[in-house]
Formats: sequence, structure tokens, C-alpha cells
Amino acid sequence: MSDINNEKKKRLTGLQKTLICIVSILVALALVYCTAVFSNIPFIKKWRNIYIETAMTTGKHQWLATAFIPGYIIDDVMEAAMREQALQEELESKWEQEEETEEEETPPVNKTEEDRFYEKFWEVDKTKLRKYMSDKKISMYDNLLIENLDDSINITTTFGEKIRVLDSENNLLIVEVVGEQYKGLLAVIKNPGQVTIAKSKALGSHGNIITKFAKDNNALVAINASGFLDEEYKGNGGTVMGSMVLDGVEYGNPLNELKFFGFKQDNRLYIENYDENTISEYKWGIQFSPALIVDGEKYVQGTFGYGLQPRSAVGQTLNGEFLMLVIDGRQVGHSIGATVNDLAEIMRRHKSYQAMNLDGGSSSIMNYRGKTISKPSSKNNLGRYLPNAFICQFASDAEKN
Repeated sequence: MSDINNEKKKRLTGLQKTLICIVSILVALALVYCTAVFSNIPFIKKWRNIYIETAMTTGKHQWLATAFIPGYIIDDVMEAAMREQALQEELESKWEQEEETEEEETPPVNKTEEDRFYEKFWEVDKTKLRKYMSDKKISMYDNLLIENLDDSINITTTFGEKIRVLDSENNLLIVEVVGEQYKGLLAVIKNPGQVTIAKSKALGSHGNIITKFAKDNNALVAINASGFLDEEYKGNGGTVMGSMVLDGVEYGNPLNELKFFGFKQDNRLYIENYDENTISEYKWGIQFSPALIVDGEKYVQGTFGYGLQPRSAVGQTLNGEFLMLVIDGRQVGHSIGATVNDLAEIMRRHKSYQAMNLDGGSSSIMNYRGKTISKPSSKNNLGRYLPNAFICQFASDAEKN
């Protein structure tokens, strides 16, 4: 009998230990949940807000927030973001500052080919490029083409960014940008006259993937541009979100809550509120939000309610250089994504005087000479169907136009 009783005690002891373990785990999880959801510790609050914003701006994945976080907390976060966005309403570009000029005590009478090259590609680390050219026995700068897409060449900018493409004939520099939780590519087009927008030939019914835009327009570089209507998250890019102006003609449906931006005949990027009376002045223009930089001033802080996402942006320096930025995201181990403030800081580093956020998410993509060189978050490597795209033409094609 005593053996039976001992066996029962052992079983009870084992069961009690199991129950205690389960209860301890549940208590620990409850404490973690309560801390993560309700704590006002700055670090925790910051990342909780980013989590909420990221989930609530991904369309079909909003449940990642709504299923676990009380509605009033989500509402507080998103209402704060809306208050920030309201501050954008009055922003408009003035371009009152003159173009930057490099001051030289004794300007050379006759500049060499190398002098002209480094004036144009001021970001390039001279020491590393000269070593590369010496090793490869290259002496010409005017038609220098370096393609470093496989990261086999050690050439950087003075900011330490790896150079992926340097094409002096076509006025193009593409660099890799890296942050704490993101990786991406920045294309710098030295001649703004090479930049335009291309629309889908079937606009109104269907969009194109980025490689199609690149092929149809013989583009040197192409990235996504406008957002599009995406009902049930199955949008085919056929209907542009907001305004889209080409050669003074409206092809979209303007939205008051979005900023309008584009090139006038002077090839300057203007950011303003949509006005049907001024669209005839624009070579091209589209709508999105928020404005990142207007007349040299940064107008976003932190996440702006947009969380961490794959992102795209465009900008322009005082000297006219046009910037196309694409950040990869939603890929653990490669790139989680960027905030709109991250975009603004990258643009500022490269002297952007005006800059605008574009549609992001799985639409964010960069194509170079017909090949996708970013890593889009779409299930395939083709990206989504888009209503339009920013394209950089080859220099010779731009001259013909």
C-alpha cells in the first residue's frame, strides 16, 4: 500500500510542478504583454508606436495590431500622426535661395577632364577611385563606367557609402545606403533634364511592372512613382491615386489631402497644394505625402505615423541634381524598412533642397538598365503593377527630346 501511495505522491508532485511551470509562463507572458502594451517607458513606447503604425499602414496586415492592442491605444497613436500630417497643408516650395557655387581662391583657367569629373561627382572618394583607375589602367573620366552590383569593387563616397554604379557619360551615380534597420539604393542624376515620368499605356485599366516601364522607355534607371487604388489589396495599378500631370494634362483624380509635386519648364522640383489653374505649367507632376524637405527645411520627425516600411522618395539639390531613393523592407536579415525621417536624413546628407515621400511597401523598387537591382518585398522579384514610374533617360535620348 505504501508503494502505491508513494507513486501517487510522485504523480501529484510531477503534476504540481507542471502546473506551476505553466502558471509561471502565463504570468510571465502577461507581464511582458502588459509592459509592451501599456508601459510609458520611452524606449518601449517608441517601438510600440512604430509597431502599431507599421501594422496599420500595411493594409491587409492591420490585424497584427488590432488583434492584440486595445483600440484606444491604436487610436491615440494614429490621431497623433494625423495632427502631424495636418501641419503639411501650408508647405510650398519657393526656391528663393540661389544655386550653390564652389568658391575658389584662384579658379583654373582651363579645367582638366579630372577637374570637371570631380565637380560633377563631388561625393566620390577621390583616393579610392584613383587607386581603382590606376589598377585598371584607366585614364579617361568623361566616359567612365563602373558597375559594382556584385560588391566586388572597393569604391565609396566620402560618406562611406558603397558605389554600385558610376556612369559619367550618363551623369549617373548609384550608391548603397545603410542604416540601423534598413538597406537601400540612392540614384543621383546629375542632369535633371534626363528625368521624367512614364505612365502605363493601359492607364485606367491596368498598370505595368517596373521592367516593362524600363523597356518601353529605354530607361537607364526607373523607380515606382504614384500610389494606386488597391481594393481588397488586389490592385492592378490601373487607377492612379491622386493627380498625375504630363505635359500640362491631368490624368488622375486630385486629392486635397495629398501634396502635389513635379517639374516645371525650369526642371526644378516644386512642392505645393494641388491647383487646377497651375497644372498647365508642369512638365510632369504627381501627388503623395508627406513632404520631407521644402526649401532646405526638414518637415518630418520620427515615423510621422507611417512606421517602418519599404519606402521610396525623390528629391532635388540646389544645383539641380535629382535623387531617386528606394529602401528595401519586410525582410528579416536584410532590411526591415525605414521611417520617413530616415528618408529625409539620407536626402539631407546628399544636399537635397526639396524632397517628397512616394508610395512604398511592395511597390518600392529600382531598375537599372532593365534589371531590378533593389530587393522588393513582393513575393516575386518583379514588384507590383504600377500606374506610372520615374525614369532617368540616357543622356543621348534626353538631348533628342
